[in-house]
Amino acid sequence: SAQIILFLIFIITLEILYSNKQDIILRDLKILLILVFLAASLKAIYLIYLILIPYVLFEIKKIQYLIKIIKTNLIVLLTVFFVLNSSINFFSTGCILYPATNTCFENLSWSINKKEVSEMKVHYEWWAKAGGGPNYSHSLSKEEYIKNFNWFNNWIDRHFFNKVSDTLLGILAICVITFLLFKAKKKKVYKKRKLFLLYILLAIFFAEWFLNHPAMRYGGFVLFALPFFLFTGSLLEKYKIDKKKLLNSALILITLTILIFNIRNIARIKKEINIYSYKISVSPFYYIPKTSEKVIYENENIKIYQPTKGKMCWNTSTPCSYSSNIKSESWLNFNVISRDDK
Repeated sequence: SAQIILFLIFIITLEILYSNKQDIILRDLKILLILVFLAASLKAIYLIYLILIPYVLFEIKKIQYLIKIIKTNLIVLLTVFFVLNSSINFFSTGCILYPATNTCFENLSWSINKKEVSEMKVHYEWWAKAGGGPNYSHSLSKEEYIKNFNWFNNWIDRHFFNKVSDTLLGILAICVITFLLFKAKKKKVYKKRKLFLLYILLAIFFAEWFLNHPAMRYGGFVLFALPFFLFTGSLLEKYKIDKKKLLNSALILITLTILIFNIRNIARIKKEINIYSYKISVSPFYYIPKTSEKVIYENENIKIYQPTKGKMCWNTSTPCSYSSNIKSESWLNFNVISRDDK
């Protein structure tokens, strides 16, 4: 969902750049801010996309619009940011921006201590750089692995091939098919778009992604796809496409998408049936290995579980905890669950 929001952020950015109407620009600037905050509520790293605000204002030479937004919407936008981002992080971890240790409060009953937050920050980066997974772990320590590009060769082997490479091939296929479908015979007079600075920003976003969290699920797809999509769009912009061709090409593209999507999923389901002896008519959901669990805490309102086999909470009843020392406190009619480390 975050990557869909990131695409919307760039679509709105382009709309602002190519609009001449003040009311539309102001509306889209507000939407852009809200979308960035919404994306950041899912992953705080997406706050970096706030750089797009001064970029579009510089490009349209309307810095004064920012003052108008601040005067009319600052409190609302800050509230949206706090409610969507800070509260989710804060009430889950005790940190306003998890896992940034300098934003954490250790004196709350549900807080994660800063040492553990720091360890998890290293773990997330280690995981994103292909340091380990359910079935493997690199020989270097996590702290050593993420330093000085020690991770690069292993990342190429385990993540670039074939997650990134397959994605790139898919993106190229989308661009080629779209260009061939929508290319027209007639060319038109058009105003060439100045996108040099936008490409520079995409390069900056890509560098931040690659150096800190180079996993495709952490915004990688958007950063690989956008330069190709923008380039393909700039080529198609040269052609005059009539409504009939536009409709026919769109229908072909939609049909191809549905066919490819379903063929790939049928092939995946068939593969899983063969691997797991999967009876799809009995259980039509994805395969989950059997595990066992136990209740480690119970009161009149809630039960908390812990896995005893498989050691993973993702396939255990919820709520689930790896820690056996659990306590519960009543706070504003909520059950605040925390570890009892004393």
